[in-house]
Amino acid sequence: DNKELIAAERKEIIAVISELVDNEDKIPFETFWEKYPKKQGKFNTSKTWKMMSAKNQHLALELLPIYLNAKSPYIHDPENYLHGRMWMDYVDNKPKTKLDLFGGE
Repeated sequence: DNKELIAAERKEIIAVISELVDNEDKIPFETFWEKYPKKQGKFNTSKTWKMMSAKNQHLALELLPIYLNAKSPYIHDPENYLHGRMWMDYVDNKPKTKLDLFGGE
């Protein structure tokens, strides 16, 4: 089943990033901005990005393709995607709200 495959892929990405990333591995904001399809609110989005932990930056970027292919009719503004941790909304194919797997920033 495709949904189970996506959920397994997501869990694998989270596990790998959790083991490999430390806070010195932050990603430049422009890397995220270039990949996010909705170009809105760049200034506030960059502030949110800079406040995120390296682990969450990596997760937000690595899980972006899965989020964009989730068959949702709506793509959030980039600031809301980051602030609301939207990349985690469909872990295990069940909608979640404000899920925080890592106990905060």
